[in-house]
Amino acid sequence: MNYDKKSKALFYGLEFVNGFRRNITSLLLIVYFVFLGHDPVKVTTLIFFSSIVFALFEIPSGAFADHYSRKLSLLISFFLMSLSFLGFYLFKEFWLLAICFVLNDIAFTFQSGTNSAWIIDELKIGKKKKEITSLFTKSMFSEKSGQFIAGIIGFFIIALQFKIIWLIISLTNLVIFFLILFYAEERNFKSIKNEKHFIVNTFIQAKNSFAHLFHKTNKNLRGLVISDFIGNISLNSFYITMPLILYQILKFPPENISLLSILMAGVALFGPFIGGHIAHKKGFKKSLSSLFLGLFVAMAIFALSKNLILSLIVLSLFKGLEAALGTVFDSAQHHEIPSHLRATLSSIINQSWSIANALSALLVSVGLIYFDLIITTMIVSSISLITAISYGVMLKE
Repeated sequence: MNYDKKSKALFYGLEFVNGFRRNITSLLLIVYFVFLGHDPVKVTTLIFFSSIVFALFEIPSGAFADHYSRKLSLLISFFLMSLSFLGFYLFKEFWLLAICFVLNDIAFTFQSGTNSAWIIDELKIGKKKKEITSLFTKSMFSEKSGQFIAGIIGFFIIALQFKIIWLIISLTNLVIFFLILFYAEERNFKSIKNEKHFIVNTFIQAKNSFAHLFHKTNKNLRGLVISDFIGNISLNSFYITMPLILYQILKFPPENISLLSILMAGVALFGPFIGGHIAHKKGFKKSLSSLFLGLFVAMAIFALSKNLILSLIVLSLFKGLEAALGTVFDSAQHHEIPSHLRATLSSIINQSWSIANALSALLVSVGLIYFDLIITTMIVSSISLITAISYGVMLKE
């Protein structure tokens, strides 16, 4: 196997495991806290706090990857993730689970943007729009395949004993850790081995990244970052209210939510190819705007529907649209970012995601206190409509 094929295979495997983890955590981690008897408002407060910690770690972790080693950054990420999910398996007390929750977010900062930066630079496709879109179409398919498998495994495991699923995720992250350790290379990356000045280098890298972001010639990149921030408030909020609606209002037991995720992930398998197709045909601007318009409609129907079958169909379509969105946005993002700032700028974009996540938790907390789940979800869906407009106005192409 040549170097490019080996690197792609490792990257797709990494995304498969990420998909496995994301499917379980996005649908069931909040439910697990409630399942153990912890207050949902207490959990959303934890999400808010953890998102702030995530934001604080994003730029230093991205600068570390750009300056020293993207491989080492990925190793740190998957090792810490393995520890955090082992904690979810071992503990029941809220404060111990909270520590694991925060550790998991910190761990993710060391790979957010870094995995993509690593593969793009190793393949030398940074300015090749067609190749980048093709890469992320396949990587998103790998991630959604992981989600599909997670739904099948989760259904049987959770029905047997809920907490075992966290042990399985811990072990899969450990497997990826060793695969990266022994098989990942950095042939096209030159590190700056100057550990004494890491803090200084971090600030320099952050300064250069922000200067690039706000330069007058980078309107498209700014439009992507701002619109993505707005959209993430909507999507992250929905991922808090949606499982609560399923569990508390529709009375779905955890194993049935996992079964539902199989259907959702199965539909989502087609999303990356749809996203790649429309990105090639319509460009990034029209694709992103149209996809968020579709997400707005899907969220609104889910919030208002009292028909279980319709709700499940809409959720599946939502996952397909989200998968298409991920392909288009990742392609657009990395097409705009230069190689030497790729991990740091990606971290800044992910930092905006974490701030959006904190605001999402705050929004849902206020909604649960003053309104109800349905009204809160309708408010959340309207933000996706605003995002669709934002992409249409702020992007050039």
